[in-house]
Amino acid sequence: MSALPCFHSRLLLEQALRSVSDYRQGVYSLDVEQQTQAHMLAQRLTVGEQFWISFADQNAALFEVVESAKRRGIPARVRICRTEQIQSRHKLTLIQGISATDRMDTTIRQVTELGVSTIIPLSSQRSIIRLDDQRKHARTERWQRISISAAEQSGQLTVPDIHEPIGLEQTLALLSGYDVLICCWEETGGLSIRDALKQSLTDGASPKVALFIGPEGGFSVSEVDCMRQHGAIVATLGNTILRTETAAVVASALVLYELGHLGNGG
Repeated sequence: MSALPCFHSRLLLEQALRSVSDYRQGVYSLDVEQQTQAHMLAQRLTVGEQFWISFADQNAALFEVVESAKRRGIPARVRICRTEQIQSRHKLTLIQGISATDRMDTTIRQVTELGVSTIIPLSSQRSIIRLDDQRKHARTERWQRISISAAEQSGQLTVPDIHEPIGLEQTLALLSGYDVLICCWEETGGLSIRDALKQSLTDGASPKVALFIGPEGGFSVSEVDCMRQHGAIVATLGNTILRTETAAVVASALVLYELGHLGNGG
């Protein structure tokens, strides 16, 4: 969004402003989570510098450091320059077949940097990793931390919604209101991402697009058939076989570009 540092808080905006030091000047004491404080400390913010924080109530505020705390880089008092209501410019949901830990972490990080709005980890037939309920919750929290860090690194005010892992039928039920579903599958020829979008979309409001990427072993024939029965278009990413984490990034970037993002005026 901008060259200014961006941070993300799970608090509401009013909760984070715990006291008013000078009402007329609009100077506040800022109280955010330890993780957000740690990210601020890494930026070494000084008096006069500005930064954004997005909050759980979909508000974002541009702050200016008025006074630094004893720990250099943590603002003790801040002034609000302006606030904005966060509005997503697009709706791209990535349904990612659960892959090995390091590959899944890489996927979450990189598609967050691109601007994917929602990520649904899919318990696919060929997924090597199998998670029980306890591990699903712990892994989802880990992915959320990774996405927050990636959003802050890439200067974005929005962080993807990350679901807990679910199966294919549950996923397709969640996508019933989407404009287009695209399944990237390496075992057969298909349309390009561009042609798949052109075939399904018309000019108008921002579309809701769902993108399916398989795990290390790809999707099974039965899974692809199930997606097709729910209206999914099978697309190809070319003649080479990409790793799952590479395919997720390439396909997401192609969709976002065709929707008018990533330098494409649309």
